[in-house]
Amino acid sequence: MRTTLHLFTLVLALLYAGNTYAQQKQLTFNYDEAGNQINRNIICVNCNPTVAEVRQENFLPPPKDSLVNVRQFNAYPNPLTEILNLKWNTGDKSYLKIIDVFSANGTRIYHKEYSIEQAETTISFLNLNSGMYVLRVIYSDGKQENLKVMKQ
Repeated sequence: MRTTLHLFTLVLALLYAGNTYAQQKQLTFNYDEAGNQINRNIICVNCNPTVAEVRQENFLPPPKDSLVNVRQFNAYPNPLTEILNLKWNTGDKSYLKIIDVFSANGTRIYHKEYSIEQAETTISFLNLNSGMYVLRVIYSDGKQENLKVMKQ
């Protein structure tokens, strides 16, 4: 009987200690004007000030001038009827090398290589059936992007 009482008291003490520890941490968030979370703070509330824990995690992207290679690739209109316009800016480190267009069944229907000076082109979809197509863009550094377009 005494052992059971001691065991019960020990379990209650452990539950209370765990609950007290969990209640000491507080999570706060900061947001920018657009509602995007920009950082998260984990603060230890009711802690000894010399041991208080404050941890901050930032979610802000790095400044644009610190990015090594900014890539922009635009395809419009999407959905399209006849002509797909493509414009790109790859930054300083690489250039757009190849554009492939694949049909929904995986058949390559367009392939063209581009030079470092080019930054735009058009692709005719006039003789193609309506449906979904996938553009595969290959850059000079070997990285790839895929973009789905719809022909009406």
